[in-house]
Amino acid sequence: MARAAPSQTLQPTALVHEAWLRLVGAEQQTWQNRAHFFGAAAEAMRRIRIERARRKRGNDYVRSPLRARGIWQVAQFAQMVHSARAP
Repeated sequence: MARAAPSQTLQPTALVHEAWLRLVGAEQQTWQNRAHFFGAAAEAMRRIRIERARRKRGNDYVRSPLRARGIWQVAQFAQMVHSARAP
């Protein structure tokens, strides 16, 4: 969040509160340990930020197929190299 744009409206405290509401709001959750809880909290915060970014971007976003971006050739080349190395 330190690298976020100044126009970012989601404050760290609000993000933590929203993540907490999502973690405890839906179901009764049991955490295996502290790391499990912090992992779930991090995932919730990540999803909240992604959702807000998607809403902010609007509906003008259009996905382009991998082939159109040239990534297809890279994946094809990597597959060819991998199959050449296989015994």
